[in-house]
Amino acid sequence: MEIQAAQNPGPTLRASSEICGKPASDTVCLADSTEMFLFLDAAGREPFVGVWAHGIWLACRYAEKQAATESLFTLIDDALRGPWGLSMKLADCGGFIFTEGPGSILGIRIVAMALRGWRALPGLAHKPIYAVGSLELSAHLLLRAKPERRDFTLLADSRQGWWNTAVVRDGVVAHGFNEVRGTELSMLPGPFFRITQRALGAPPVACEPLPEDLLERDPTVLAMPNLLRETDAPDAVNMPGQFVKWEPARHR
Repeated sequence: MEIQAAQNPGPTLRASSEICGKPASDTVCLADSTEMFLFLDAAGREPFVGVWAHGIWLACRYAEKQAATESLFTLIDDALRGPWGLSMKLADCGGFIFTEGPGSILGIRIVAMALRGWRALPGLAHKPIYAVGSLELSAHLLLRAKPERRDFTLLADSRQGWWNTAVVRDGVVAHGFNEVRGTELSMLPGPFFRITQRALGAPPVACEPLPEDLLERDPTVLAMPNLLRETDAPDAVNMPGQFVKWEPARHR
């Protein structure tokens, strides 16, 4: 990362690539795939599950006002059953796609736990698992929905006083994300769009909410090249130093 000159200091950035070690060269493209994939997103406030194939949703479900702990596996069952009598089983899926964050660590790790458990079953051990970053996916969705918006910054709640950010310039979406102090967000170029994942308060810059149904309306985005990354160890991607001891009161 280039260090800016002292007379024009930029925001304090902590880059996800510095801790994740997940190069873009690991990415894959499903544009030519003939398989069906189970898509799992528990990074946001309302989990989303869908059965994806050939750039369309064969079935998709949101959990309205329910956390992943309460709704994820019901959503999976509903999506596999489908509106047209799909009656699919996990073994019928060609693989799995999940959002690795940043976002709700609890939700993402419930998904990761399920994926690791399924891979231990004989009929699912060979199924590939593909990860996609929440901010990166959202940036592509916004570019496709509003092609006139080629320059913007995406914000998502990180921890108290910090925000996860993705800066898009001239329609180029970089891999990963940066964590920036809230007091330094104004140093980033706008306009700003916010992904509401958790209730940590409003950011200290004017921003628009990102429409929450972009992925439901544009499933073709998952067929984009260099978006999905294959992994054998699904987990949540978040910055170091964010984790505290789990206490029941924190999740009531």
